Amino acid sequence: MKAGKHPLDFDTLDKGHVIPVEQIEKLTKTKRDEAAFSMELMALQKRVHDELSERGRKVVVCQDHGSLRILTDADAVDYTARLFSQRRGQLFRAHGYAMSIEVANLDDDQKACHERNVLVQGAQLSAMREAKRTALKAVRRQTPGIEHAG
Repeated sequence: MKAGKHPLDFDTLDKGHVIPVEQIEKLTKTKRDEAAFSMELMALQKRVHDELSERGRKVVVCQDHGSLRILTDADAVDYTARLFSQRRGQLFRAHGYAMSIEVANLDDDQKACHERNVLVQGAQLSAMREAKRTALKAVRRQTPGIEHAG
């Protein structure tokens, strides 16, 4: 009998690899229909990402119906753009929630902290809105580059 790495051989994982839900159930000792499965899946997702990062391999790991997928670079382009857009929406909603706080119900320290948070969040969100509207233009280098002697 050949000894294998336990619980998961991270050295064999690469972009495009899928860890099926059945294997995840065995690794986590949790069934996919149990409440704890999603937390175990997130923890394993982070572990796979961290282990591969420690090995110098930059990857994007996502959940796919209970499985984990290590995305190819082409797949990661769409995934990361969608993820960023979703998180941006969450930031705007969180700021809206913060704006609905009745400051009269706060003590002086809480009020100062809240007002600072709202101010900083507003500035960051404003910068995000402006950056989204700004068309990026090609920039020509103004300083001379290093001349290569040949």
